[in-house]
Amino acid sequence: MTHVPQRDRSTEPAATIVVPSFNSAECLPTALASISAQTVQDLEILVIDDGSTQLPVTQEMLAHEPRAVLHALPENIGYGAVTNYAIRAARGEWIVFVDADDEIEPWCVERLLARGREEDADIVLMPLMCRRGGRRIGPLAFPREGQVLTPAQAAVAWARHELVLSEHCLLRRPRPDAPEGYTYSDAVHVLAHITRSRRIALLHEPGYIYDVHAGSTTGTLRPNIIELMQMPARTADSCRAVTSGRQRQELLQTVSDYTVSQVLHKAARETRPTPLRRHVEGWCRARVSVRGVLRHLRRRQVSAAASWMLFLISPALHRRMYTAYDRSKDRRASRSHSES
Repeated sequence: MTHVPQRDRSTEPAATIVVPSFNSAECLPTALASISAQTVQDLEILVIDDGSTQLPVTQEMLAHEPRAVLHALPENIGYGAVTNYAIRAARGEWIVFVDADDEIEPWCVERLLARGREEDADIVLMPLMCRRGGRRIGPLAFPREGQVLTPAQAAVAWARHELVLSEHCLLRRPRPDAPEGYTYSDAVHVLAHITRSRRIALLHEPGYIYDVHAGSTTGTLRPNIIELMQMPARTADSCRAVTSGRQRQELLQTVSDYTVSQVLHKAARETRPTPLRRHVEGWCRARVSVRGVLRHLRRRQVSAAASWMLFLISPALHRRMYTAYDRSKDRRASRSHSES
């Protein structure tokens, strides 16, 4: 286990900003500049280099930001373990995670803190604005209305893909219980935090700018797709904690269905008939059914229903249609950017 230095908690900052970095030092100046520009100045900034093998972060890179403290880990421990390390090391009651290759708006932390204090919330969620190639292409899924959610409402919204969960939010006294060695640890960790929360506040302005890199949109399937298949099992306890009876049954089924859809979409981006694609499509084939299509329609998830029906007809047809749909989304985003 990585040793966590003891922190002096006698002078608690307004918030702690954690900046995890793995082979991302070349992007770090932009992220740090956005943090330095925050309208809230009483911040603790923990930069955690997770055993980078290429251009690790050095103290010299942080010289222009005196509040930044570097934690250089001797070996790579992964995002979940870094999350737990940072939570144990942080002095702030509130914590925000900002990846080294992303940035935040100057008002971000101030507005998050204001919402958290106004609602006496345990977590404040906000939409993430996606950016690709320097162009903003729109926010990830987020509720259009409402100021406060109950834990059950938040869990259902996440399961229905009406809310994307990540650690790019404001967490109040989070526990260091992110699943270590798991690619999707942030969503599992935040969902667990939500189930322990009394109030979940929403900030509707997208204060976080998430850079979608070329590697994130590649059509090549990666072995960690197997970890995505584990999402229902990983989140089952959290779902059970905030629901009961029929609602619990429905929530668990919704998580399972949404996971299948996500896996299906990733498989559709793989153009080569690799053994991994065959395995993934076989896994989906065992779970996609006409009954599932009807479930999606009852939830008014027309796109998911159409995707499942296409896959039932022909995986090859599903791949072609999904590719065309992906391209149309990019064209719409490009037109929207040009008009703005």
